[in-house]
Formats: sequence, structure tokens, C-alpha cells
Amino acid sequence: MKFTQTKSRAVTVAAVLLVSVVAASVAFSGVGLASVDTADRTVGETVVEPGDSVAVSVELTVTDGGDRLTIQDDFTHAGAAEAGDLQHNGESIDPVIFAVDDRGLTVAAEESFEDGDTVTVEYTVTVADAVDSDETVSFDGTAGIDEQEDVDIGGDSSVEIAENPIASADRSLDPTTVDAGETATVDLALELDDDADRITVFEDYERVSDATVQSVTHDGESVDPVIDAIDDESLTIGLEEPFEDGDTVEISYSVSVPEDAADDTEYAFTGVATADNQPDVQIIGDDSLTVDVDDSDDTSPAPSPPPTPSPDPAAFDISTVEANSSISVDETLTVTATVENTGDEDDEQDVSLLLDGDVVDSDTTALDGDEAADVTLSTTFDDAGEYDMVLETEDDSTDLSFTVTKADDDDTEEDDTEEDETEDEDADDTEQDDETEDDTADDEPADDDQPGFGVLVTLVGVVAVLIVGHRRT
Repeated sequence: MKFTQTKSRAVTVAAVLLVSVVAASVAFSGVGLASVDTADRTVGETVVEPGDSVAVSVELTVTDGGDRLTIQDDFTHAGAAEAGDLQHNGESIDPVIFAVDDRGLTVAAEESFEDGDTVTVEYTVTVADAVDSDETVSFDGTAGIDEQEDVDIGGDSSVEIAENPIASADRSLDPTTVDAGETATVDLALELDDDADRITVFEDYERVSDATVQSVTHDGESVDPVIDAIDDESLTIGLEEPFEDGDTVEISYSVSVPEDAADDTEYAFTGVATADNQPDVQIIGDDSLTVDVDDSDDTSPAPSPPPTPSPDPAAFDISTVEANSSISVDETLTVTATVENTGDEDDEQDVSLLLDGDVVDSDTTALDGDEAADVTLSTTFDDAGEYDMVLETEDDSTDLSFTVTKADDDDTEEDDTEEDETEDEDADDTEQDDETEDDTADDEPADDDQPGFGVLVTLVGVVAVLIVGHRRT
């Protein structure tokens, strides 16, 4: 019984100790929970112009390690934003989330983070074009690991917008009231209170019949515009110069009101000037040109009408050429070309086919302005070969190449000649064989001419007579 009680007490003590160990472990682990120690932001440039881009870097240090890191950074007045790189202890890592737009950035990474580790996230922000110089791009963000409390990101927190380099832009008209058909001079004067590299002036006006740039100066020195566009409705002048605080830019141009402009007609002017993509500055000052028609007797002669433009002289161009490019010496080369008078005046010209500088065929062709006609020329060749020729008018020429082969009759005569020669050779061989046989016959003696043949016959006859005589006896 005593043993049972002792065992029960031991179990109870062990249970208490286990609970104590667990509680101590929980308490100890709570002391060393993973967290972000510091979070700082660095902006590449703190003063920019609208439309410029700036590089942003956020660097964190870790305490006691952890598994999941989250960074949130918000900004304002950004026209665009682009993701960059995420690094853990200087090594690039792949984030689970890397989202960035024109309002903010969100980064999440799953890594084994340890005490003392560093994490760096980089991205780029582009300032909106429409941001005014009195505004700023501000940043506000936090960072954290696991489920612990986030840490505010410190360091650089804003980007200032540079002031517009153009302090003022004024327009003056001389005169401001004109008669119908008269010309007025327009002067634009710009004053700068900051440095700049590019200035552009846009000026709009209505229904003028003529406009001409007179001069463009920078601090009184004449300069050549990069852009110089002017017509009956608007003017655009673009300048690329090292402009500085206190510089002046002056642009002078003229406009003429139409000859039929009615009395009291107003021609309005509206324009802006801009420097280095800063917001536009309105051009102020004289803004209209008024027509005052003089009703008194006008003894001045009426203006002469504009001269009639002279017609373009005739020009005979060769547009297309067709020919049988490969022929034989017994065939005729035919070249057909389309000749067009591209001028306004009527004329006639020789269209010629030349070989080695000599005209082999020609045709005189008459054409009205903008009229076209086909011309056909021809020639023959005495010998086979490659020929380079020229087809020309007084205003144009075209090189031609042709291949001339031997005639078909020449080939037949050669074949007949070869056959005749073969037959002649066969005939000669036959005659030679006949002659050989005749010679052989002449050389061999006839039986009658053989030596001793006559004596033998005589002897045979004598013997025959003797035998007959003997039989009779």
C-alpha cells in the first residue's frame, strides 16, 4: 500500500515537472521570437524633374531568425514603377510575391532567415509628368518576419520636384490692329530662373494666310532651332542649349491676315513654353490681332496675282522593255519599249537602239505631257555571240543584253557535208578494192600462159595416136 502511494506521488511530481518545462519553453521561446531589427530606405535622387526615374533600395536586418519575410512600401505621384532585385545576405533570391505598380510595392519571401542576416529589395519609381514643382513623391512602408509586429521603414522618405526653369513667357504684337492682307510681327520673350537643356515653344493662331520665322536668339545670340515648324495654324520651336538661371530666349515671327478678312475680325493667339519636360508655362501678353478695314478711297494699285507656275519641261522616260532575249543569226531581234513623257510640255524625241555606240534602229515619237506610247525597234546579227546594247531617248537609257546563236541551216549544211565526205570516202575505198582485184588478176598468169602446158598437151596427143594405131594392128 505504501509502495502504491509512493508511485502515485512520483507520477504527480513528474507531471508537474513536465508542465513546468513546457511552460518554461514557451516563455523562453517568446523571448527570442523572430523579428526585423532595422529597416531603412535609400532613394537614388532626392530632387528630380517630372518624368524622371529614381532608384529605391530598402535594406533590413534580422533578429533571431524566421521563415517568412514581408515588405510593404507605398508612394504617391508616381507615373510608373518597376521591380528590381531581392537579395538575402548579398545573394539574389526568388520571392514568393514581388508586386509593384504606380501606388506601391509588396514583397514576400520564404527563406531560412537567421539572426544578423540582411535583406535588400530594389525597385524603380518614375515621377509622373504632371507633378508640379510644389509637390513631392512621398514613401511610407513597413517590414516584418513571420507573425511578429512590423517595423516602419526609415531613411529617405520623399523626392522633391525641381522648379520649372521658365520664370515667365510673354507675347507682344506689332501692330495689334491691321488692315486686311497686312502683316504683323509677333515677339515671344522667355525668362529663366533655373538651368535647363531643352526648351520648346508651342504657339497656336487662327486663319492667317502666311507665317514666317524671323529670328531665334539665346541671350541675344542667334541660335539654330532643332525643331522649326510653322504654318498657317501654329508654330513650334525646339531649342537644345545649356540654358542657365537668368538667361533669355527670344523668338520673332510674322503673320499675315487674309486679303478678304472682314472688318473687326480677331485672330487669337494661345501658346505655352516648356523646359526639360516640366509642366507648361502659359504665354501671356498680347493675345489677338484685330482687322480694321479702311473704307476710304484706296488709290493704291491692286496687288498683282501670284505668277502662274511654269510647266515642267518634257522628259521621255523608258518604263518597260520587252524583247526576245535569245535569237539566232537568221532571226530578227524585236525590242518593244513603253516611253512616257513625264513632263507637262509636248515634245518629240528619237527612241534609238544602239550597238557599240552605233544606232541600228530608231523611231521618232511625239508625246503630249503625261502621255505614254509603245515603240518597237528591231535589228539582225551576222554572227553568233553575246551582245550588249542600249535603248535610249534624250532623257533616259536602258542597258540590254542578248545571246545570238548559230542558224539552223548552218548545222544542216555541216551534217550534209559530213555525209558527202563519208560517201566519197566509201566510194574511194570501193575503187581501191576494184583496182586491187584487177591488179591481182593481172598479176596471176592464165592456165594457157603457164610454162610447159603446151608441150604436155602435145605429148598427150602423140601418146593417144600411138595407142589407137596399135589397136588397129
